[in-house]
Amino acid sequence: MDAFDGFSVGLGVGPGTLTVAIEEQDGVTTDLMAGAQEMNIACGGNSLGYGINFSGDVGVDLSFTYASGSASADPLACTTDNTSTETKGDSATANTMGLGVAIPIGGMSLAIDYESSGTTNKTGGTGTDVETKTTESGFEVSFTMPIADATLGFNISAHATDSVVDGTTMQLGAAAGTEVWYSVPIGAVTLAVGYGSSATAKGCADCVNAVSGAAEATVTTESVTEMGAEMSMSF
Repeated sequence: MDAFDGFSVGLGVGPGTLTVAIEEQDGVTTDLMAGAQEMNIACGGNSLGYGINFSGDVGVDLSFTYASGSASADPLACTTDNTSTETKGDSATANTMGLGVAIPIGGMSLAIDYESSGTTNKTGGTGTDVETKTTESGFEVSFTMPIADATLGFNISAHATDSVVDGTTMQLGAAAGTEVWYSVPIGAVTLAVGYGSSATAKGCADCVNAVSGAAEATVTTESVTEMGAEMSMSF
């Protein structure tokens, strides 16, 4: 996981492996288990995170991960002035969860992945706290099946994000995609064709501009469609 600054140990448990991790960081921005979940302390903070993962064959290939962490202002770097953005009262938390399952069905295969993460960052002194929350979640489903010597597969996915400051929505985002592919060997040649489409949307009817605080009821959408073919030869 990128630049992991901590300690982890893996233990054999039944049909799989259980890994436990602990991580400590310091700085203005620390991230949970070297991932994308950021904990921000404007004047510098210290963070501590814990994580577990289980991977194994329990009739299906299963992988489950959960991590949680928190950060607090560094008392040596931050002031005691509660009117300042650099206060000893600043704090942040983060968490993330991921689940992956691969299910063999005869010669076919079904794979399901799910992820959910979030952060909470608080700044300001007592009575003037500003709380910023971000959340994201997504899933992906893939399926492949043999047809004689050929292979047919498809994939669907979706992802959503949002940012809320003191109960006011600043940004919403959503994305979804679909892919279908087919490959077949013809002698020494393998022919593969694929089709994919995706759509994204950002904004909402009641969003607020993070800088000016003004209403920003703008929704931006984008769609992409692609088709491709590949021929490879082995000898």
